[in-house]
Amino acid sequence: MPPSLSAATATYNGAARLPTLLSQLTALADEVLVLVDSRTSDDSIEIARSYTEKVIVFEHDPSFFNMYRVGMANMTGDWALHIADDETLSPEWTRSAVNELMSARDVSHYLTPIRWLVPPGDRYLCNGPWHPFFAPRLARNTGSIAYAGGRLHDNLHILGERCALANMYIYHWDLAIRTRAEREAKVQRYREVDDEYPCAEYYLYEDWYHEIEALPTDRPTVRRATPHTLMPSTSPFCVDIRVVEAPGRMAAGELYAATVEVTNRSPRVLRASSVGAFESPLYIANHWLDAESGEPIELGSRQAPLPGTIPPLGTRRFLLAVKAPSGAGRYALQFDLVEQNVAWFADRDGTGLRESVDVDAFAAPESGRPRAEVLTGETA
Repeated sequence: MPPSLSAATATYNGAARLPTLLSQLTALADEVLVLVDSRTSDDSIEIARSYTEKVIVFEHDPSFFNMYRVGMANMTGDWALHIADDETLSPEWTRSAVNELMSARDVSHYLTPIRWLVPPGDRYLCNGPWHPFFAPRLARNTGSIAYAGGRLHDNLHILGERCALANMYIYHWDLAIRTRAEREAKVQRYREVDDEYPCAEYYLYEDWYHEIEALPTDRPTVRRATPHTLMPSTSPFCVDIRVVEAPGRMAAGELYAATVEVTNRSPRVLRASSVGAFESPLYIANHWLDAESGEPIELGSRQAPLPGTIPPLGTRRFLLAVKAPSGAGRYALQFDLVEQNVAWFADRDGTGLRESVDVDAFAAPESGRPRAEVLTGETA
């Protein structure tokens, strides 16, 4: 029998938004919990009760921590899915796909990629800081390993091994359904709670350099981490890395997303970090090389902790952030694994293949304000 799933959302005057989301959640989860802000003045309670019996009125706090506390205390499933009332699930969120995620023995929580939609709702912001953007939305419903607290809009903090999903998105509709004036008012409210919270860049995206891409129209297929057909190796550093998707053009100095598939051909488990218990020395990194000579064009590399554990002959897809070079030109983008203070995988085993992709970088057009000013806490 597969683990049970509880889904929770919190809403404030969300009568217009709830039907779409709750239709998805009732089809996906064994239990749906709706937390209604006590200040709500529309029909949110009545609409929520038409979908689920578990409707709770709660007291909102400015930092959004209380909704997590109330939600976790009232969900009874083995796993918990947290989602806002201005979000929906991408088509990949099927019960069979979720069952497979929940069946992972070692994983305690999943980092879910978020797509920030823009008007009219069929497009999303495809460069940083909006993409890739992750949040821990699916986790084991174990109160002793999760807690809420910290700064404004801080995520749940969850102990244990985490895994980052690459193809199951949550769509965030805030930018698509709210006017510029409404978003400016939200930024001002958030500034009053935490004047260092960088919300202007996220919610007033028009003022910063951004790129927009259409959502896929075809229903994507979920790629599962199944055993690979390649022969195993006796080397502990043997992996195959394949670039599944990467942008062909980038603005100089900007952040983008790339999807990479890693197959572990070594005899050992390539283990991700376990929050609060085990810090893995394994990282996935990318390098920028000269397209013709293959020489590195900038010192260092961009490294990220391994986003998920890969067993021998296992394959896993990762959604990674890539920063474009600072100068315009044509480059090769190359990925590799590194074990801290031990070795780069490609340097120790020539059969650990690394595929590369050419990226044409171009100078970013002038934006409304320099991105660096976001860190100063100034109001846009």
